[in-house]
Amino acid sequence: MAYTNFLKPNSVTQNTGATEITWDLDPSPYNTDTGSGSQSALSSFESKSTGLLIYSGWNTTVVPPNNNEDATFVDAFSVNSQETLAQGLAFNNDGTKMFVTGVTGDDVNEYALTTGFDVSTATWTNLFSVSAQDAKPKAIAFNTDGTKMFILGESGDDVNEYTVSTGFDLTSTVTFIDSFGVTSTDDGAEDKPTGLTFNNDGTKMFVCGWRRDDVAEFTLTTGFDVSTASFVDSFSVSAQDGDTRDVKFNTDGTVMFVVGRAGGGQSSVYRYTLTTGFDVSTATFEDSYSVKDQETSANSVEFSTDGMKMFVMGPSSDAVNEYTLHVAFDFSPLTTIINGIEVKVFSNKDARIKDSIIQLAQSGSVIGSNKANADAGEIYTYGNSTNLWGATLTYSNLSTLQVALKYKSGSIPHMDTSHVYSVQLKVHYT
Repeated sequence: MAYTNFLKPNSVTQNTGATEITWDLDPSPYNTDTGSGSQSALSSFESKSTGLLIYSGWNTTVVPPNNNEDATFVDAFSVNSQETLAQGLAFNNDGTKMFVTGVTGDDVNEYALTTGFDVSTATWTNLFSVSAQDAKPKAIAFNTDGTKMFILGESGDDVNEYTVSTGFDLTSTVTFIDSFGVTSTDDGAEDKPTGLTFNNDGTKMFVCGWRRDDVAEFTLTTGFDVSTASFVDSFSVSAQDGDTRDVKFNTDGTVMFVVGRAGGGQSSVYRYTLTTGFDVSTATFEDSYSVKDQETSANSVEFSTDGMKMFVMGPSSDAVNEYTLHVAFDFSPLTTIINGIEVKVFSNKDARIKDSIIQLAQSGSVIGSNKANADAGEIYTYGNSTNLWGATLTYSNLSTLQVALKYKSGSIPHMDTSHVYSVQLKVHYT
């Protein structure tokens, strides 16, 4: 559970009646929490029954914003100088190297990032041609330590396997080993493949393509050795997208992401949950995230190792677009839940002055339950971290949330006075 600090109102309004006194208001109230030097009272009265005072103008911007969208575009890095039809994207484990394939150069371009998984720090370093194996390299993947590289080619409808003498370094010795065809007339595998990924130990391989619009699952009896691969099953994503381009998983394989173009420049990333990790037969569609404002022909999706960043690339922008996520491997709509409200009142009350109303309000009308306490001291906190004052409060209510105060005294005439110096608000949320 998190919470805001007590918040100082920026402005104050009041309601008065025919028998009510005039309040002496100060828009910059004395606030002992912030150390403000002004000690002018928000309100002062000398009365048997005071009017209702409404405090508003809370600085609710300190509460995390909820725009119902958990992925936020950060920036983009153009690869156009190296590749004008960008297709496949991969990173090394710490994000300090990035690799891009494309069908213009038929090669793999390597970039160095001075800050891991921050594409704004990327610089092109070198390239490695794969044209001898395939003229349309669509996707790229590595084994865990980067000593094997895999290129998915549309020309050959196959996965080409290479060894890399120094992990994730294409200036070292890169050697083609063999290839595995992913097309078949009867097993449901891909004949126009575009996306490629593996599970953690390389004993499962996944391929998607735009013709069948499904994710094909293969098992490898030897991890990251495509010569040992065999088709297992496939999962159709055609209900979500009719132009499938890439597939990726979270760390344990319980979340799968598919990129599709959907026609009409409506590129999106689709999220599925799997009850059994890396078993596509257990997948269920959850939601989607549109990337059309950055890339209308998305070809690839990648994630940082911790799942807190997402990257999407395609040929309409020829750029790697970077997004931040607030929850790892999840761009689902995020809702801020209000758990409790506290109101602290700083006052100077003579003996006969007691609480009458301490209540939340909106648009000048009280809501929820009355927290008035006749025994409240001069500095008193009403509510707690789990109390919503009998009101239904959502994030959208915070910007208009108000606090209503009213005091009372006995019926015997007297000259007791009261001064309210500060009314403060604390919002507890998750």
